[in-house]
Amino acid sequence: MLENNNIVRHFKLELVKEFYRMRTFLLEKQSAEWQQARVTSKQTRKDETDVILTKLIPLAEKQGSKNAGKLYMSYSKLINSILDIEAGQRDNLPLTYIETIKFLERAIENIISIEVDKGTHYKEIYQICKTKCQIIKELSFLPTLNLIA
Repeated sequence: MLENNNIVRHFKLELVKEFYRMRTFLLEKQSAEWQQARVTSKQTRKDETDVILTKLIPLAEKQGSKNAGKLYMSYSKLINSILDIEAGQRDNLPLTYIETIKFLERAIENIISIEVDKGTHYKEIYQICKTKCQIIKELSFLPTLNLIA
């Protein structure tokens, strides 16, 4: 009987913690700061894809790529894998993750631009982005991600 009471008590405690976490996230998501960050993150993503379109895809095609149009997807998946998030989750991320995504996308945009100008092979550009983004993530000291869907 005592063990059952401990299980029930533990369940209740976890339920209260989860409720508090959900409430905190919903309040954050309604804030002007979160909403503005999400808007600017979409613009940052557009800037990144513009560089992929205007610089990286032409370079990749010139270097023999037959699937250069899929580079958009490769770079989206790169950020998602580095941050351990799934596609379509960005609207459910806390502000710290949105800000980190913006920083990573801005870094990728700059790395692509610099490396294309140097004539670096498009596959090597991806590896450079991956390495530097991993370092940025480690320096971001992100909290453990608990998504609210």
